[in-house]
Amino acid sequence: MDNNNSFRLFENVLTRNSTIKYFNILKFINNSWNLIANRTANTKENLETEKNLVSSFSGLIASLLTVFIIGWGATLAVDGQISVGALIGANILAARALMPINRLVLLQDQLSRMEDSYNELNKFSSYASEKSEGREIQDLKGKIVLEDAFFQYPEQKNPIFESLNLTVNPGELAVIVGNNGSGKSTLIKALSGILDFTRGRFFLDEIEVGQLAEKWYRRNLIYSPQEPKFVDGTIRDNLIGDKKMEQDQFVKILTDTNLINFINSDKNGINKILDSSDDQLPLGIRKRMALARGMINNGKLVYLDEPTEGLDNEGKKSVHNIIKNFKNEKKSLVIATNDQEIIDISDILVDLNSKPKPLVVKQKK
Repeated sequence: MDNNNSFRLFENVLTRNSTIKYFNILKFINNSWNLIANRTANTKENLETEKNLVSSFSGLIASLLTVFIIGWGATLAVDGQISVGALIGANILAARALMPINRLVLLQDQLSRMEDSYNELNKFSSYASEKSEGREIQDLKGKIVLEDAFFQYPEQKNPIFESLNLTVNPGELAVIVGNNGSGKSTLIKALSGILDFTRGRFFLDEIEVGQLAEKWYRRNLIYSPQEPKFVDGTIRDNLIGDKKMEQDQFVKILTDTNLINFINSDKNGINKILDSSDDQLPLGIRKRMALARGMINNGKLVYLDEPTEGLDNEGKKSVHNIIKNFKNEKKSLVIATNDQEIIDISDILVDLNSKPKPLVVKQKK
């Protein structure tokens, strides 16, 4: 069981690394790993006992084989059908005949595990190291500026966008619109720091974002991806992670995102276990959980990717109210959506259907 849990945990780290990093779930992952390691250490003695038992059993089989060969061979030797030397040789060969078979089985298992481990380590080593140093803005206002921003995936011939100039002041909402595949999620990920702009300059309060400490920058984000990912653990672990929060604040966020009834409907409440290996929750619930998880930070910068996708009318209304509150709180918002109600309250429209240079339009109020 612990071996399976350790593989699941490692799989979480490999496939949910952005989720763990951006939503401060590292402490929970560390605690889970330590628990598995302690359990493994506690069973080591039992495993050694089993190993000795298997070794003794193998020795017993070899001894029985020797007795059989000598007994049967002695009868043949008395009858003159084989010599004593042949009998001794047969006994030695029989014992050695078992050795390659046992070694082959063990070797195949070791080689299989070695290949799996090598592949997993290659995946893990491909992740870029996080910059641990950088500046912090003490009195963050939240002015976002993009100058001549350009993004192109290495394997693609044409850029997703180029020459993008955008300014979002505190209290303003910029909405990114476009067809599927136009690059809405790419732009949100680049703003969030998950992807790097290929070219161009990105400023926050007139300081280049590349100069800022990455952890500090993430602490000031309210970020919700288009495809929410969660790790093996409780709802509380996934939403709050390593952060400290007052109970009444947490309940307010659950209420604002219209999650409180869903939480209360389960006997385990916020201790309900989530399984990352399947999508056990409806898309609408996962989207609201992702938004609630982002709101835990209470950051000045809001980056949302299709926040109303998969929601019913009641859920959409909750998200619309949250966005209006963000604007009133003078947060800087960039939202990728084709939701007309969100577009109607926007200050800036970024149309990624316009290629290669997006069309940026200031909305008239």
